[in-house]
Amino acid sequence: MSFSTRVKEEICDSKAFKNKNRRAFAYGFFLFGREFSKERIEIYTSQHIVLRLFYRLVTDLSAGNLKTEETKRKSSVFYQASVTDCPSREKLINFFGQKEDSDAINYQLLLGDGDTAAFLSGAFLSCGVVTTPDSEYHLEFIPPRDELHDELFRLLSTLGYPPKTTVRRGTPLLYYKESGLIEDLLTTINASNCALEVMEVKIYRDLRNRANRAGNCDSANIDKTVRASTAQLKDIKLLYRHMGEDNMPDDLREIARLRVENQEMSLRELGELLNEPLSRSGVNHRLKRIEQLASEYRDQK
Repeated sequence: MSFSTRVKEEICDSKAFKNKNRRAFAYGFFLFGREFSKERIEIYTSQHIVLRLFYRLVTDLSAGNLKTEETKRKSSVFYQASVTDCPSREKLINFFGQKEDSDAINYQLLLGDGDTAAFLSGAFLSCGVVTTPDSEYHLEFIPPRDELHDELFRLLSTLGYPPKTTVRRGTPLLYYKESGLIEDLLTTINASNCALEVMEVKIYRDLRNRANRAGNCDSANIDKTVRASTAQLKDIKLLYRHMGEDNMPDDLREIARLRVENQEMSLRELGELLNEPLSRSGVNHRLKRIEQLASEYRDQK
């Protein structure tokens, strides 16, 4: 199973399309499908889980009849699904308040807390791809129409995820190659476990490179540091989601920010970067408090 497929499975298994953000999620999913108009509503995917989600969303929205077609290309199976009757298509278009003959995003559907993240989750399912971090850092959106390309570029840039753009075989696309942006974006679109995989690969690579340059690194210590740093980052991400960075105590907020920005550093090196430098044990004490707070949130869940 490809990494991209695992990301999409995690999104489909999340609560993004089941909670109060369900409408925004479905909007992103349909709008960035192969076509979304009164003449045709259609998706084209190689992942059966995305096809099943199409059925579920259309059924939940009472949009009517469906027609599916299965096509094989180069030993791969591609699924095509569409809403077949005109009244059902019009009902979906009207449900999302989409203007006729326009791909402009209806931002009135993205005003609630979490709506934009849910919208991007749906959009990624329809037109997103990400490569395994073991080979390279690369995530891209391939919007099916030029206006959607421009709309998505503006939205991602506004959110602090400015993408790069290119044209591949005549098709414009948006992409990222910075691991940090990919981690943050995967977390935003409800694929936090996969984001942690990218994070862990990055940490391991950074530590391995440092070890190779130094020539005297112990592999066991690398693994231990990677596991510890990954666990700390997971706790920090959890507190950011539940408490908000600005609501954390000042001393914890400072060490959390430094850990996120310097994922490969040792505790001693982190302590030297603090406004009031601390010893290794002092840094460890603060990280343990972060771990305890994160554990309390997990217990509540």
